[in-house]
Amino acid sequence: GRGDHPLYPGSLIALSTDADPDVRAAACAGLVRAASKSLDPLIEAGLRKCAQDPGRQVPRQLANSLALLDGDTASPKTALAAELAATLASNPSALVRQTVADRAAEQT
Repeated sequence: GRGDHPLYPGSLIALSTDADPDVRAAACAGLVRAASKSLDPLIEAGLRKCAQDPGRQVPRQLANSLALLDGDTASPKTALAAELAATLASNPSALVRQTVADRAAEQT
C-alpha cells in the first residue's frame, strides 16, 4: 500500500512543517522526487506549501529540484513545475529568485 512506499507523501508533508529548515528542505526534496514518479493532490499541496516557506533554504531546494518535474509541455508535472517556479520568482530572497532565473535560462 501507499504507507509502505519510502516516499509516502503524508510523512514528507509532516516533516515539511518541522522547525528545522534542513528537515523541511529534505522533505521538500522528497516531495519533488515523489511528484516526479506520480502526482497526487497531497503531493501538489505539499509542494505549494514548500514554495511559500518563509525561509530561503526550502524554496531554494525546491527551485533546484524542479528539473525533476520537467517533461512533455502538456504534462501536469511540467505545469506544476511552471506554477511553482512562478511562485518562487517572487520570493523575497534574491538567491531563490536567481536560482529560478538560472533554471529558466537553461530551459531556453
